[in-house]
Amino acid sequence: MGTEEKPVTIENCMVESSVCITAYTNAGGIAGRINGHANLIGCENRGDIKIPRTTGGRKILVGGIAGTAGVDARITHCENRGNITVRYAVDACIGGIVGGESIAAVVNCTSAGDISLDTALQKTFIGGIAGKTQSARVIEGCVSTGKITAENVDQVHIDRITNVV
Repeated sequence: MGTEEKPVTIENCMVESSVCITAYTNAGGIAGRINGHANLIGCENRGDIKIPRTTGGRKILVGGIAGTAGVDARITHCENRGNITVRYAVDACIGGIVGGESIAAVVNCTSAGDISLDTALQKTFIGGIAGKTQSARVIEGCVSTGKITAENVDQVHIDRITNVV
């Protein structure tokens, strides 16, 4: 969602429903994927995200607000209260606010939900705010208070804020 020609803003929305996903995906409490020129402002997720087992052997990007965000996307003043549970991931980026990739800005966001990973077979990144950032321009004023746990994993990188790659 969101292009240079058609920018998108989602503002002051709240989600209370939980989701359970069983396929390769970008999953988020508000949006699975936001592209460049998309803004999420003042949104709140209270629903849990559960991924019991991914199929297809592809990377999953999971965040309490957005699964993945493009290079010009902005996530500001958003809050995640939902828990994220991933079981048996082949390759994953999991974050309290955004799962990962190239994010322009995550500003003044809070994640209070717990993140739990059980069994990962390849590199997995978990962050209290962003799971993995390749070219994040700004992550500031953010707070993560949820518990992060990872069991039965080979190569996992955990950070309270983000893993910069």
